[in-house]
Amino acid sequence: MEQYLQLTKEREEALRKGVGYILYGLGLTGPEYELTPERMSRALRELCSGIGADLEKEVFGEGVFETEQKEFRMPTTFTNISARGLCGHHLLPVIYKAEVTYKPRKKVVGLSRIHRLVRILAARPVLQEQLTYDIASILRDKLDCPVSVRLEGLHMCMVARGSRTELNAPVVTELTLE
Repeated sequence: MEQYLQLTKEREEALRKGVGYILYGLGLTGPEYELTPERMSRALRELCSGIGADLEKEVFGEGVFETEQKEFRMPTTFTNISARGLCGHHLLPVIYKAEVTYKPRKKVVGLSRIHRLVRILAARPVLQEQLTYDIASILRDKLDCPVSVRLEGLHMCMVARGSRTELNAPVVTELTLE
């Protein structure tokens, strides 16, 4: 299900006008670009749908459970979590693959909640290092247990411009918080 950042009519219009200015600045004024401001506005609102998200409501809610067991001996790992967002420096897309591990103590979390957290936090302009830290620290604080996050990001700002890296050369960040 697609989610979009909700904007006031004034901000929505400013976003469309901004895209129009970019097109004009690039000399792209033909009829084939007539609907581009609306399309780009919708794409940006989707890629930024995590801005201002209420994590308690949208992620955790009733999805965190107290357990009778004091501490589990084994960690729980979620692999191949896909997410997308925007590079905080260039506002170009980043495609992420995340692995999140936590070692439950007195609380466990519903299986889909980790996926939701990663996807919502990624859906905003953010640096990959900050995203890695945000995922780990929010889970550690919410579940009161050790958390590890490994995040691979395929940055279009590196693939399509700049260093023009290969499609199979993701940036990797890892963090463990006790």
